[in-house]
Amino acid sequence: MSLPHVPDIFETGFTTVHVPQDQIPIVDIFSHSKDVLFALQRERDPDHPIVFVAHSLGGIILKEVRNTLTLADASGEPVLVNIVKSTAAVIFLGTPHRGSSDMAAVGEIARRVASVFMVDTNKTVLDALGLRNSDLERCQDSFTRLWSSYGFKVKTFQEGLPITGLNLGLLNEKIVPNFSSLLGDPREHAETLQANHMDMCRFLDRQDPNYRKVSGELRSYYRSISNKVQMLHRPEEALRRG
Repeated sequence: MSLPHVPDIFETGFTTVHVPQDQIPIVDIFSHSKDVLFALQRERDPDHPIVFVAHSLGGIILKEVRNTLTLADASGEPVLVNIVKSTAAVIFLGTPHRGSSDMAAVGEIARRVASVFMVDTNKTVLDALGLRNSDLERCQDSFTRLWSSYGFKVKTFQEGLPITGLNLGLLNEKIVPNFSSLLGDPREHAETLQANHMDMCRFLDRQDPNYRKVSGELRSYYRSISNKVQMLHRPEEALRRG
């Protein structure tokens, strides 16, 4: 098993543009998770550990990817089982995991997030994304069980500032409330980024405090992975010397 000095980086996203009523998206976020899974199968080196970084609704897609992999692990399909066991860490930035006491259920919070990025807040369009309470709650419960079973690391970053100037119905409040952006497990070690929901993954430069927080987590995971790889190689080196 080897680890390159520069990790492979793959990026994916969900289209978040204005959608006319006669062009409602056919693929919801749960179907999109399968696209991410297939891309991982094609593109990644099976010997490389995986660190997932997900912003906003991307975290819901990621949790569904992990849940799909759970079923794959049970079936014993080699490529998918490898992805399950190769996951080293997951970082969430502003993902709506659950409902909050001062708002409606998690589906309503997810809809609110979608309205920020998609502009079009038509109920039919948002329904087409698959943002239903029952599906989101199932996704949350399944991911929590998976986390307990495999023990990969999880880090949560929460937005620290509200978005202003948008007609969201609630003035000067965070898009994803603190309670909603938490998984509710002390192992996630939640921190706050001093930015609003849209800017929390945009950084001014390397000295940006938010950049230092997120990059510091990634650096920590990389060191941990590197150390494990070196430990695996030590028996091989000892045999060669002998």
